[in-house]
Amino acid sequence: YAVTDTALVARSGAFHRTTAIVPHERTQGIRLYQGPLARRFGVAELQLATIAGPVAPVVHQMDLDEARALFLAQSDRAAVARKKKDTNHWLEEA
Repeated sequence: YAVTDTALVARSGAFHRTTAIVPHERTQGIRLYQGPLARRFGVAELQLATIAGPVAPVVHQMDLDEARALFLAQSDRAAVARKKKDTNHWLEEA
């Protein structure tokens, strides 16, 4: 994965590579997930909720501490980006 000023980029797949680019303001939710096997190995995955589409943005098999740090940082980046790019009031006069 990589984080830029405007988006989080997640690449996954061993044989079929997929790349998901999620602009920070389009992040609708974030989930830190750890199944029983992942818990045993101390890894987790970060799942980003966006609009429905062909690619599900997930950062797989991260160290648990790194996943927690990314979770907190991405939620902050998404909140700030949504405040800057608020398009909910598009009908109001300027």
